[in-house]
Amino acid sequence: MRMNINKIIWKRTTVALALLCVILLCTLIGVIAYYTSIISEGDSEIRALKTLLSDNKAASYTIWSEAGMYYVANANGTTTFSSANVDEVIEEATGALTDGRTYKERILLKGDFVISSPIIVESYTTLEFQGKVTVADNINISATVKSEGFESLQGTDSTGGVVDVEIAGLHLDGNKAKANCNTGIQLYGRRLILRDVTVCNCSGDGIWTEWSSDPTVNTPNDAMEGVFSNVRSCFNDGRGWRMLGPHDSCLNNILLYCNGLVGFASWGLQGGCQGVNLHAYGNSQAGFYIDSPSIFSNIYSESNRQSGVVVLAHDVSLDGTFYSNGWYGIEMGSADRSPAGCYVRGKTIDNAFAGLRLANGAINRYELQMWENTTVSGDLNVNDTYAIVNTRNGQKSQNSGTAIISAGTTNVTVPHWLISTPRIVTATGTNSETSCAFVSARDETTITISVTKPVTSDREVDWYAED
Repeated sequence: MRMNINKIIWKRTTVALALLCVILLCTLIGVIAYYTSIISEGDSEIRALKTLLSDNKAASYTIWSEAGMYYVANANGTTTFSSANVDEVIEEATGALTDGRTYKERILLKGDFVISSPIIVESYTTLEFQGKVTVADNINISATVKSEGFESLQGTDSTGGVVDVEIAGLHLDGNKAKANCNTGIQLYGRRLILRDVTVCNCSGDGIWTEWSSDPTVNTPNDAMEGVFSNVRSCFNDGRGWRMLGPHDSCLNNILLYCNGLVGFASWGLQGGCQGVNLHAYGNSQAGFYIDSPSIFSNIYSESNRQSGVVVLAHDVSLDGTFYSNGWYGIEMGSADRSPAGCYVRGKTIDNAFAGLRLANGAINRYELQMWENTTVSGDLNVNDTYAIVNTRNGQKSQNSGTAIISAGTTNVTVPHWLISTPRIVTATGTNSETSCAFVSARDETTITISVTKPVTSDREVDWYAED
């Protein structure tokens, strides 16, 4: 009897515990469903928190849009400002960054935005974009993104300007068909960074960077070089990129195409830079205009309406391919500019006028493989050195061979296949009858080798010619 009572109590206790678990589970499901419904109904602060938590690194401020409104949330996910005007929201976020900071703070813009005012960026600021920025219709602005004080600093060679500004992920459309955005990005300063940036459809230049020519570096914080990677500037009415500094900047993976002027232009000491993997094509003027001491390797300039590259500065080093340009593959110097100390190597193919145009300059070295109808336009300079081979027409900058003076004669004329009348020609006889061999004549296509007496049988003479 006692055992039956214990069994009854145990069964009732088990049932009660099971019912309690069911009740607790149902309560938990209800709570989850409740908060899920709050999130799905669009509570802005919870959405901001979700946005921030979904990002790998919390931004100082995040900007996003929802249902026609624009919001700013701080790093804690708290909404700090909202407006129907996106320009007001961006200005609020940039103005809320820490005053006098000496470290970077980051603003994250998530989504597509149509703006009517420039985004002004101060020192120690990262702007990261996860979407497209377009200039609004019927708007006239000097730039879409610009550094603080740009207008008063550009052209002054001042050592002022912003420091440690970074722009990442920006896809900028200047909307030139319906608006007037003079320049896409304008930055005056040092230690600038552009990465994964596209600028297109601006009424003027796509990108304009500038800083002083002052080379002084007394402390780690004085360094000026910028780092620009994975950048394209295209379909702008002006230049793809106006590079006026910071000098000695590093460029990598740059595309400049279908711009109304040159693809890339640099001038002055402040514009000197170094780059690898640069491609310019379809620009209305030259692909590259280099009037600053620069080093570029693995560049490709093709199908530009004028020349592939124009070099005007001293001490430029180029290594690349120049293909099917409307004027020349490579153009050196101008009537008033005489570049010296340049090293140019690479390949030219099917350029309209010639592979190499020598307008001016001296003490330069050229190492070029060509496939051209015309090898060189202009006069070779005696102070330059050349290693040029044009496989299309057979011309070379140096050539050698063996000529045969026939029995009973005193001379032989042979083609030299040089680019122009050879500057240096030597003749070396192979026996006593030709030991006195000399070059008696030369012109643009042939050299004549002579001896003082008729030879008694066919005699060989070795020759060497150089432009």
